[in-house]
Amino acid sequence: VWFKFQPPATALYTLSAGADTVLRNTTVKDTSMAIYTSGGGGCSGVTNLFAFNEDSGVLGSAVSTNMVGGTEYYIVVWVGKVETRTNDLFLELKITRPTVAANNLCSGAVVIPSNAQLPYNTPVVDTTLGSTPTTLAPSCAPTGSDRRPSRPVWYTWRPAAAGTYIISTKAGETATSVEDTMITIYTSPNGCSGPFAEEICNDNGVGRGILARPLATNITYYIVVWDNSRDYIPGETDVQLRIAPATAPTVTTLPAISIASTGSVLGGVVNANGLQSRFWFEYGPTAGLGSTSQTKLIFANIATPFTTNLATASLLPNTLYRYRFAASNSIGLVKGDELTFVYSNARPFLAQPTRQGNGGFRFQFEANPIQFYMIQGSTNLLDWEDLGLATNVSGTLFQYLHEQATSETLRCYRVRLP
Repeated sequence: VWFKFQPPATALYTLSAGADTVLRNTTVKDTSMAIYTSGGGGCSGVTNLFAFNEDSGVLGSAVSTNMVGGTEYYIVVWVGKVETRTNDLFLELKITRPTVAANNLCSGAVVIPSNAQLPYNTPVVDTTLGSTPTTLAPSCAPTGSDRRPSRPVWYTWRPAAAGTYIISTKAGETATSVEDTMITIYTSPNGCSGPFAEEICNDNGVGRGILARPLATNITYYIVVWDNSRDYIPGETDVQLRIAPATAPTVTTLPAISIASTGSVLGGVVNANGLQSRFWFEYGPTAGLGSTSQTKLIFANIATPFTTNLATASLLPNTLYRYRFAASNSIGLVKGDELTFVYSNARPFLAQPTRQGNGGFRFQFEANPIQFYMIQGSTNLLDWEDLGLATNVSGTLFQYLHEQATSETLRCYRVRLP
């Protein structure tokens, strides 16, 4: 797709079809961009390549470059070669003229209202031209010359009520496009004059920073968000901060992972939402469920969801089991939706194996999905060996492929429940 842009003044501009447009209209993850000038005659004279970008950050394209005011520039954006979708190809070109964000310094810190309705999202700021102070040294700063915390933006907040709060630049909750952020919280007896005492620092690995922290009332906190890239990445320079109160956990019950005569492994997603929490599964063959799995603990300061699983005890065969994921913390108890599964001890019918070109055998059978079925082999019907687990191809269909020497003329198979 083609665009034409005539900048109003000579300055630095960023042209992006990357991460900072995804939360708006762009759904294409992989783009390429070229900028041309015309040698004369408008579109017919577009021959001069001015700038090009394939992957500014991850896959999206963006260019940050000085442009001459009054000059016509022709921008072309292509769908990248790794893009596979064909029915979700929406694209937006974002053009900005970066300026130094006022809150690049403590003196210009964005004030979050004490009585703000939570969750509260701050305005989006562009960190492209931000400077990096030499006086602050966050304790959790990542190592490596290419991951130096840079171009910070400052916020101040004086909570109206004491409590545990989640402070985030997380994707999906904020418009932050910086791929790797770090968050630090400071207090200071003399405002921006310092000295600053670090309350907490969270790097969150390689990703957008998020932390949970108990905060007191009537104390002014200085919250600083850093870009962990030494050099800014065009199209990935926006920062937005979100503050939300810690809440009861959130859980999602997932389908059973595996079923065997010895028990089942059940899966779920849990978010502690900033407070120490416990989680477990409730299960049973009746509406009251009746049994619980082992209980596990999530320590505080965790505010991101993660997928987990827990095992249950032995099961009654051919019986419908109900189960649900549950979690609790000091604020409340939550329980996920109920799902079901059945452990079957019915013997599958093993169809006649088919000979493969390499001398092996392939066979299929219908059985209970997600359940384990061990394939055994023998050449004399007396001595059996475990060959491996059958693969659940789709639905109730299982398959096993056994490669063997072509010199064997007799081979017997059977299916065993683990």
